[in-house]
Amino acid sequence: MRSAEILLVEDSPSDRLLTLAALAEANMDERVHSVDNGLDALDFLHRRGRYKDAPDPDLVLLDLNLPRLDGREVLRRMKADPYLRHIPVVVLTTSSAPEDIQGAYGAYCNSYIEKPVDFERFSDVVDALRSYWFEVSSLPAGRPRMPETPTFLAAGGMKVLLVEDSPSDALLVQEAIRQARPDGSVLVRAASTSAEAQKTLAEWTPDVILTDLKLPDSSGAESVSALRAAAPGLPILVLTGAFAEDNANDALDEGADDYLVKEELRPHSLIRALEFAVHRRRTMDRLAHAQQLEMVARLAGNVAHDFNNLLMVIRSCAGELKEQDGATAEEPIRDIIEASTRGERLVRQLLALGRRAPLARVRLDLTAHITAQAELIRGIARSSVQVMVAVPSTPVFVEFDPRGLDQIILNVASNALDAMTEGGRLYIEVRATGDKAEIVVSDTGPGIPADIAGRVFDPFFTTKPPSEGSGLGLSSARELVRQGGGSVELKSELGRGTRVTIRLPRVEGGDETDSPDATFELTPRSILVIEDEALVRSAVVRMLTRDGFEVTAVADLTSARRAWKTRRFAMVLTDIILRQGERGLQVPDLMIEDGVAAPVLYMSGYPGAADQRLVPMENYLPKPFTPIELSAFVRRALRQETS
Repeated sequence: MRSAEILLVEDSPSDRLLTLAALAEANMDERVHSVDNGLDALDFLHRRGRYKDAPDPDLVLLDLNLPRLDGREVLRRMKADPYLRHIPVVVLTTSSAPEDIQGAYGAYCNSYIEKPVDFERFSDVVDALRSYWFEVSSLPAGRPRMPETPTFLAAGGMKVLLVEDSPSDALLVQEAIRQARPDGSVLVRAASTSAEAQKTLAEWTPDVILTDLKLPDSSGAESVSALRAAAPGLPILVLTGAFAEDNANDALDEGADDYLVKEELRPHSLIRALEFAVHRRRTMDRLAHAQQLEMVARLAGNVAHDFNNLLMVIRSCAGELKEQDGATAEEPIRDIIEASTRGERLVRQLLALGRRAPLARVRLDLTAHITAQAELIRGIARSSVQVMVAVPSTPVFVEFDPRGLDQIILNVASNALDAMTEGGRLYIEVRATGDKAEIVVSDTGPGIPADIAGRVFDPFFTTKPPSEGSGLGLSSARELVRQGGGSVELKSELGRGTRVTIRLPRVEGGDETDSPDATFELTPRSILVIEDEALVRSAVVRMLTRDGFEVTAVADLTSARRAWKTRRFAMVLTDIILRQGERGLQVPDLMIEDGVAAPVLYMSGYPGAADQRLVPMENYLPKPFTPIELSAFVRRALRQETS
């Protein structure tokens, strides 16, 4: 009989002694290795930690009911591993449940023996095992040492958010990561529901999300959509079963970066997939930023021209106002407002191209928004291309981020303009179809070949030379649409042009509760405004005073503290970035320190000033804003405070 290595996995001291005695009776006890839990069994099998010099076992005697990791899971992982699946496994257990017997054989155990068995019979069983496994069967040689996996990450560790409701599957993944990175360079936080994952994301930013597709509070593509909305810039990998790959493909359509089959998980292939997803997303971010800078450069000349025209209108109208009064000033005042509104829109569009932020859903009239956006597109179109717009006569409302929508339309339109090198027409239409609002961008360009049309939304795919395109325009547009709950469809025909249809959830008309004319009891309300810029401070005071509020305005936090110590305010409205290093985000702590209380709202003209505590149009108002926007913002907050 050849020499044999046996691994005994048994947590019961008495059963372990019985088994060892039976092995000794069969002269098989000299090469027996014993562990008392499932995790140590896997460490032994994978030769890690204190078992790094362990031999390859020729036979595993496995109890099912084990601490730390169930024996059923140990069996499943062994038979799923190409380096371990050939090792015969004999289950020794007290369980006679049919589901355990069926499950063990279904997981490819080689024999199932119920305990307790009397010593003499058990010795016979062990002797039979010895004769079969070590004298008759031919088994493969021991597995090779696994090579180290190269990493895409330059330095430091990696943070992984694992969203998995199955404790055994969660443990499987964490064990695989621990085996591949025993130095602890990969930090894993676990969540068992979509809601718990979103809460974690609000306070912790991982490098990558690894999620099951079936969670207690969401399933399938819905799980990916919720995580994508909570973490728009992070790579998401999904876990799926071997017979559920269709669901995984649906998840890819909803924004997942890749999927992994649980039954095929290997430590080094898992860590490689995670690291590559992080590397790929970071590369996409760099290219997207380069694309944004390229767009800004193309817009620069036209923007300078537009701003000069706007300034000319404003200065001209201001001169007229000096010579007119009363009703005769109405027309130049209207022109000033229109010119400043256009200037504000241009600034916001440039900011949208140069920054990245989660979507802030606000109610938008697509009819007005797309009409205004078309002016910017005309500015970047070559003279041989005609830009035409068709919108309904009545408003079409959606809830979407205006900056995000600007970026989507610019990306789609820019692709169309680039395709029409010989000139042509670009059509932008707005349609209302049932519960959807559609934006249709079509061109009279050469069209896209069928073998390419299916790939145009793939990140990095482009038909342009490397110096002219990064291949992220359409993919980033589709990503933004998905975050807003919509979809994108592309149809193209050679010689007849291309049409891109963007569908967004349609909502009912304007929210009357936010209108400054809505019924609202304006009892005396006193507001403290903290704003360091004198011109802006005066403008905000005028807006609020005209709306019936009593306003006290100060320029710094020292003056603000003096004010709220001597007077009670219904609300504090503060700029975020103040002079001399002061920040409006300090206000709540200072109020608590001074023993006063009032709701605090924030405003800022700096795109990067807001943090995760601030929600646009709820407690944060981006500058510049109109009197109507300010009124709705303050009234909503006061109404919520009162209720």
